[in-house]
Amino acid sequence: MNRLFAAAIAGRYLALIVFVVGGFCSAASGDDTSLHKSLDALKAKAEQGDANAQFNLGLAYHDGAGVPRDDAEAVKWYRQAAAQGLAAAQSNLGVHYHNGAGVPRDDAEAVKWYRQAAAQGLANAQYNLGDAYHNGTGVPCDYLRAYMWLSLAAAQGVARPARSSI
Repeated sequence: MNRLFAAAIAGRYLALIVFVVGGFCSAASGDDTSLHKSLDALKAKAEQGDANAQFNLGLAYHDGAGVPRDDAEAVKWYRQAAAQGLAAAQSNLGVHYHNGAGVPRDDAEAVKWYRQAAAQGLANAQYNLGDAYHNGTGVPCDYLRAYMWLSLAAAQGVARPARSSI
């Protein structure tokens, strides 16, 4: 391992990538307790009100990464981060409301969260908000607003998928 670290310092970045990925793989495989320690530290920061930690803990519960998959628990942590204005948490909370994952499906509530994240410039939220206006999901159908939000998302690289003519 020291040889890999020395190679990384010498400018061989591939060695650094292998070094880092190897560390993550061993942590994720359960070979050591560092993953659990990391999750414990993350949860402690989240409980202290750190919005980024709350968001990341929400992701962990949503994905089942190191914890049992639990959408209701993910929503709990996303909501706390979203209340502090974290755009990514607002967007993810909107997705959960739209899909009815961990909460009852509520498209109007989804749009509320998409709108807050979109106003901060988050491209995925802009796309989802534009799509809601385009389809009249949670808001009245409004093609002008749909075009505006979808254009803003597209300008950041999030484009509407092509529709089949079949």
